[in-house]
Amino acid sequence: MYIGIKFKHCCYNYFNLSKFSTKTSSNFYEFYSAHKYIDPNWLTWFIGFTEGDGGLHCYKYSKSCLFGLTQKEEPILQEIKSVLGFGKVYFDISANVYRYRVTTKNEILKLAILFNGKFATINKINQLKLWIDVLNADSVKLTFNPNPFLPSLNDSWLSGFTTADGSFFVSVLKQKYKKEVIDSEGNLGIKETISQLVRIKFVLDQKEEPILLHIKNIFGVGNVQKTTDIGVFRYNLGSFKSNSITVDYFLAYPLKGKKQTAFLKWKSIREMLLEKKHLKAGGIELIREKAKSINNF
Repeated sequence: MYIGIKFKHCCYNYFNLSKFSTKTSSNFYEFYSAHKYIDPNWLTWFIGFTEGDGGLHCYKYSKSCLFGLTQKEEPILQEIKSVLGFGKVYFDISANVYRYRVTTKNEILKLAILFNGKFATINKINQLKLWIDVLNADSVKLTFNPNPFLPSLNDSWLSGFTTADGSFFVSVLKQKYKKEVIDSEGNLGIKETISQLVRIKFVLDQKEEPILLHIKNIFGVGNVQKTTDIGVFRYNLGSFKSNSITVDYFLAYPLKGKKQTAFLKWKSIREMLLEKKHLKAGGIELIREKAKSINNF
């Protein structure tokens, strides 16, 4: 079984997805029906989203595989079903969530071809290895590619990954300051003042530290730390100025669903800070109210 991978500083041309847009002589590149085109940016988003929220399951005894996505937002799963042209979306009343499922061998093979050599996390690469083992045991000849890729700010992978695992936060904190003052009679005293500090941050939580360290490297700022949840790491980009790169990226590669709504609210608060509206009368109160609605889904 494939266990672990170290990230490399260079790799193959990851996002060459043109092979999946037309019918070719090789069945392994016949991802879609003849003449069906799917935007490579969408496919890249889908791969990143799968890294965050997807599950590649296999059952060796029955020689079957299953692909699953679980979401509270049905429209995202319906879009995936519509664009790919296969799978099933249903509501799981016991868990109060929507699920997207792919179970047929032909469709699992299509996904395996798409994902092969295009995952970045160890967990998903290992899951794909088991998928391909099951498929190859049933007369499929697909060569497993264990090499991880390195996403960049020039593709939509991080948009998909953030739609699954990212969050945007704004907090208003009170800070107390003490300083020496001299009164009108020349007496030295201490005066306490209270100011309000607005903090904005973009975070990603993941169990695999290497991918978060890579994301930190491509952004060029932020930090990666352990969280209070055992085995979970967090990438935190909390610099007001440095978050301009976050805004630029997600404007170029939009998020989907409620995560996009949260980003736009977060962005509007950042613009208020840039315009120094927090220093005007009622500005802090307005920002505080807007901040409450960012993740109020």
